[in-house]
Amino acid sequence: MEKVAQILHWNKNWINEDMALFVTRSSRVHLFRKAEEQNIVLWQGVNLCVLAAPMEWALERKLRRIHHTDRGRKTSHDMHDAIAMLKHLRDKNGGPLDKNYIAGMNLNTFDVLPDDTTMSRVEAEYQQTFNEKIFQ
Repeated sequence: MEKVAQILHWNKNWINEDMALFVTRSSRVHLFRKAEEQNIVLWQGVNLCVLAAPMEWALERKLRRIHHTDRGRKTSHDMHDAIAMLKHLRDKNGGPLDKNYIAGMNLNTFDVLPDDTTMSRVEAEYQQTFNEKIFQ
């Protein structure tokens, strides 16, 4: 964000902290490249194009938030978002996904992975919503 501000000669605080997520420095370029490959444009103006975060990484973050609901975070929409992302990935994959792969996604490499209870909750919610298996 600071790089965009510098290039466009904007105030370096042009976007607020509510938009921030911690991403390791080594993961930033990877995420940006994946967002470019995915090419889901959320908004585009003369000087700025906002791309959606890579779907798998966004799902990873949602699963972490669901797993850590006891930490007082607002997660009212996280389950709905997670199962919508899982539906997108399942359709793209042409069938059920690998549960261990999804639960083990960890781009930052130090985050606590969602446990079996969390994954079972997500799986049950998906089944109830879409009436199909999400995991193999």
